[in-house]
Amino acid sequence: MKRVKTAAVGVVVVLGVTALAACSPAEDDKATVKGSNVATGDPITVGAMTPSEGAGAFVENEYGLLAGVWYVNNELGGINGHKLEVDLCKGNGSPETAVACANGFVGEKYPVVIDGYDFSFGGARPILVEAGIPFVGAIAGDPTNEKAEYGQGFYWTGPLATTAAGMANVWEQNEVESVHLALSDTPQTHAYIDSTFKPMAEALGVEADVQYVDPTKANWDAVAAAELKTEPDQAGSISLPEDGCTGLFDALRKQGWTDQIFVGSCTKYVEELDPKASANTVTIPRTWLHQAKEHAPAEVVEQLEDFQTAMEAVGHGDSLEARAIYAFNSVVTLAQILNDQKVEDLTSASVVAAIEATKDFPSFLGPKVTCDGQQWPATPTACSNESIYFEVQEDGSYKPGIDSGYAPIPDVVVEALTS
Repeated sequence: MKRVKTAAVGVVVVLGVTALAACSPAEDDKATVKGSNVATGDPITVGAMTPSEGAGAFVENEYGLLAGVWYVNNELGGINGHKLEVDLCKGNGSPETAVACANGFVGEKYPVVIDGYDFSFGGARPILVEAGIPFVGAIAGDPTNEKAEYGQGFYWTGPLATTAAGMANVWEQNEVESVHLALSDTPQTHAYIDSTFKPMAEALGVEADVQYVDPTKANWDAVAAAELKTEPDQAGSISLPEDGCTGLFDALRKQGWTDQIFVGSCTKYVEELDPKASANTVTIPRTWLHQAKEHAPAEVVEQLEDFQTAMEAVGHGDSLEARAIYAFNSVVTLAQILNDQKVEDLTSASVVAAIEATKDFPSFLGPKVTCDGQQWPATPTACSNESIYFEVQEDGSYKPGIDSGYAPIPDVVVEALTS
């Protein structure tokens, strides 16, 4: 397995890994900026997967991961002084690629693997579990990973059901009785709709229609027309790439829809559409967002500025989307926990012990983290039971729906999702 190191950000990149595919050279490293606290110790390496290729690719995840590594090595002083290197395997949505990536990680005996919100990570999980290598991330791309046994994996912002729970709060506050939403057609999205979205909607008395689409081929005018044909109280998307969100939301507004649009985790449309078209949209991300800066508390503003600086340092200052923050949160929170617990000898056992000892720890731009296996019913990987959502203002800024930002999810909603 060929690896190419991009030295300034400390990333070992594996491109297009499959059992038969050859690897391509990594692109030239763009990070020449150094921070105020540069790691100087011997490097330590961990594995990572991001959904960088294929029909359901989200390259923002990869950019955020690279920026997170830069931040760890240039602002946090590494992991207890050691420079962090990440063996990045680019997922393409296929289980075969995930299996090949996992086998590579096991072969290298990495102490931990970062799930960069990769939808195909479920293919890697059994291999990592068999080898005793824990996985961590902000959020699981594949919901089956959430059901791993305690100690096998950890997700800082809780399960995918957290987003659904936040959606329930939006529905209640806006008296929504029917929705029609689009999302990418993948096995993982089907699983999410069947196991979480539809049961929640049924329990709350909301009539819910969904459209599965291929975002690389979709006619957004047709998708929008199909949504509006059902005369929902809320239209929009649950999970689409940024370009797909922009195309769908533009089509909805042009076809006369003035009511609320649910946008999932998309953010780029606010910059690309007319401000009036972007207003009255609601997003339920897993973290604070760059667009919420003017409505955020001082400590969050500082973190948002640090995130932007890191993204600019690795040449992706124009990609400050939510998914980039998720990947950034994944690697930075891991490093902060390991530093907080003063882990010197990085092994799978020491990583798990450090994470399990974490209580009420403020994740980067995310909720407080307590990884005790008790934060969400029947989901021991969840390290949080809080959610956050934003309402897009006419000036394009994001205002948290709850002044404090994060808030615990009401018990009645949790019960609806776990009954």
